[in-house]
Amino acid sequence: MTTWLLIILIVLLLKNYPKYLGLILLLGTLLSCFVSFEPLNLYTVVGCFAVLILVVKYRWLIGDFTNNKFFIGLLFYFVSIVLTNTFSGEFRPSTLINGFVTVVLILTLYSCIQKYPQRMLPAMCSFLYYFGWLLSLYGIYVALTGSNPYIEMVQANGWYGDNLKIITDIRYNVTRTQSFFSMHTTSGCVCACYGLAVLYLYRYSTLFIKYKYVTALVLFLLLAGIFSGSRSVIIFIVVSLCFVLNKKIFDKRIIIAVLLSVVVLNIIGYDSSEIINSIINSDSSKVQGSSASLRDQQLAIIMNSISDTWLIGNGVGYTWTVLTQNVEGLFGAESLWFQVIGDQGLVGVIAYLGFFISCMSHIIEMHQKKVLFFLAGFVICCSLTSLPQFDALYIAVFVIIMTGGAKFFCNRI
Repeated sequence: MTTWLLIILIVLLLKNYPKYLGLILLLGTLLSCFVSFEPLNLYTVVGCFAVLILVVKYRWLIGDFTNNKFFIGLLFYFVSIVLTNTFSGEFRPSTLINGFVTVVLILTLYSCIQKYPQRMLPAMCSFLYYFGWLLSLYGIYVALTGSNPYIEMVQANGWYGDNLKIITDIRYNVTRTQSFFSMHTTSGCVCACYGLAVLYLYRYSTLFIKYKYVTALVLFLLLAGIFSGSRSVIIFIVVSLCFVLNKKIFDKRIIIAVLLSVVVLNIIGYDSSEIINSIINSDSSKVQGSSASLRDQQLAIIMNSISDTWLIGNGVGYTWTVLTQNVEGLFGAESLWFQVIGDQGLVGVIAYLGFFISCMSHIIEMHQKKVLFFLAGFVICCSLTSLPQFDALYIAVFVIIMTGGAKFFCNRI
């Protein structure tokens, strides 16, 4: 199965590299779940072929890498993992390869969109639309039925590795949906990114004019994100939705969507009041899971682990593969920053801050300041929970699509 997927994706890249590069990056989180090529996942293996094709057939795109705001931030990131791998004593070639591939492909995507906006952006939006329907409807199905045939099949065949678990936890009166992913938090974040990107482009560009039922798609994607049961994802959605706050906020489609959401949540018995309480007062909430006191405990464990390696950390992947497996109370190290501090120390923190600042600079340069709400929501989300297989760098893909779409296709901001 995984080998056939690899072959199909390579053939698509050879057929139309710019178009299908965008598809692979939008599927990056899902492809990262497949581990049949350990220690590399399917995304990294496909990415290696994409880099090879870039060098052989499209090397002239590389000349544009230094001409965008992402270059410095991504360079900082790659230098940080090189330093950590070289001097921490935990050398993992797979993390270097994955980091290199992700950096190169994001820079290539930006160059392709600048060169071929009329080809790239409609193709990527078409994929957002059709895969978004599949992602949202299946996620809602899993939440309402408590059954996940896809994950059962994946688990039986070992495609996602031996540690895959089927999520059956109940939160806010429904099953926490993991959809096609290894974790419910990852599923929630991907659904939120798809839904918010579609909503932004629907309101501020002409890219979705030809598609029907876009408002329904956005609603279902955001509901699928909420049904992950992750409070961090819910905060991500709420913060990001500030980008629709303008004089047209009382548009009848928005009012209908909000009212329909309330009706649907009440029909299925979703405990909306407990969502608010669990976010405001996590320590006393009835909801089981991460709380402020638990995160304080996790931070103390992480800081203790780098007492002698505070500058470069313990090595990329160390927190997830060693600490979480052997230290009681750390659980999933539920914050991007806990994992960055444990893995890469101060160097890593500076690198990720540099990356997020480069995203901000790009958004401002493209005159799409409302996308800052989306970026801020994501930073809050990944700061409050762990997102397995969702590399923080993937957020650049959605930022590039949202800003590029609104700029090149009749910007109405």
